Amino acid sequence: MRWKNLGLYPRFYNEKCSFNMKFNENENIIDFTCTHNVLEMGTLARFSHPDLRSPCRLQKANLPNLEDNHHFNSKLPVSRDENIMNLLQQFEVDIVISFSALKCITDSSDLKNKWLIPIVVKKIKIQRENEPERSKKIVFLDKRCSYTETSNVDFAHLSFKRLIRTNFCQFEAFKYDKQETSVSTSEETRNKSSTVNENADEAFREKNCNKIHHNATYRIWNIKKTDCQNNLMKNKSKSLEINVLVRSKLDACECNENNTLQPVILYPKLEMQLNFGANIPSKSELAREWTSLFFTPYSNLYRVRISPLTNEVICVERCTIQKVVTEAQTHYNYKPHLGLGILQKVFEKLQMLEPGNYLLQHLPKHEAFVAVLKECQESGGDRFDLHSEQEKIVTDSLPKDWLPIDVNFVLPSFDIARRMPGMFSPRKKFNKVKKKKKGKKLKSTKGKAKKSKQ
Repeated sequence: MRWKNLGLYPRFYNEKCSFNMKFNENENIIDFTCTHNVLEMGTLARFSHPDLRSPCRLQKANLPNLEDNHHFNSKLPVSRDENIMNLLQQFEVDIVISFSALKCITDSSDLKNKWLIPIVVKKIKIQRENEPERSKKIVFLDKRCSYTETSNVDFAHLSFKRLIRTNFCQFEAFKYDKQETSVSTSEETRNKSSTVNENADEAFREKNCNKIHHNATYRIWNIKKTDCQNNLMKNKSKSLEINVLVRSKLDACECNENNTLQPVILYPKLEMQLNFGANIPSKSELAREWTSLFFTPYSNLYRVRISPLTNEVICVERCTIQKVVTEAQTHYNYKPHLGLGILQKVFEKLQMLEPGNYLLQHLPKHEAFVAVLKECQESGGDRFDLHSEQEKIVTDSLPKDWLPIDVNFVLPSFDIARRMPGMFSPRKKFNKVKKKKKGKKLKSTKGKAKKSKQ
């Protein structure tokens, strides 16, 4: 269904330019500051911590068939979100980006990854009080397109992400003052959607299912780029400042020690080798977890470790941004904050584009480079056909290599059995045989002692 949305964009594109995304922290200093929390709407669920004293299995019946009961502006691409169009009349914004595209660009863990982000550059008329009308160029980075090669592990990860929210985030905790109204294009579609929603609601009531609580947050971040003091004079550039509007959503919230609500981010961690222990997080998982924590101030991230074969929750691990940085440095010698420099570099290049439709494409052959494709009318030659990408979807690709066992993380079952992670389980038969042999040796030595006495 996500790939079908590509039909909303132009079909043919031609490569316009490419640039290097690598960021050297010794040349520039990138400062990100959240200046305005401009809009919050919807409802927030309360995160109910699972009781792991007894086996806790995620109920499949709670997986919603229809996640969305209504069509909201905040669920559309940012280039067609009317909420953003209203905010642009009030605040100074240069770039608008969805959270999925944000995490995709900052994730520089694997240069062989393939991804695609639609871009729309518009000139918008801005009219404010006591100011003359003017037009301003704004760049919109829509949601990242789904992967064409998907394994069963990828499908399981998507399913468990929703299962966690429907099992542990059922009850409403907080409701924002502003609620979003549904979008309908015509009376016919409105009637059709209402009947579908009524049937879906009845099905949910029969199965005692809970829907996923919908919310949306719009924040403006100010990005400043300055040169380092040790940079050479010939390499020095002018300081640059960009205002970025980020649209994001929250999984849930919880009360802290001071009885104030804190945002909660939930990440499923599929454990494939529970006989030996828990796997270390992948480099990509750490990069995305760090980005989620950084761009969601005062939030708590919970890594929910799950056995995908039995749907059992093994443990729930609370992760701070310092913990994620330490794990990335220990396991991969990787600095997640370098993704901010990559993000600023991409924004700086995209601001130079003229109004029109574009694609930001990264292929395995590009490695550290990313290509910018511009819409064209004619097909043939080296033209990129966006709509034909729907035919290249592969759903039986092999998963990536297994991750090593984290020998520093002890699962609850290992703690009870007093076992160390990363080792084979002891053989009980071998221990019994060894005890019998010891008994025989003792008998033989007693017999020899009696003979010597005689």
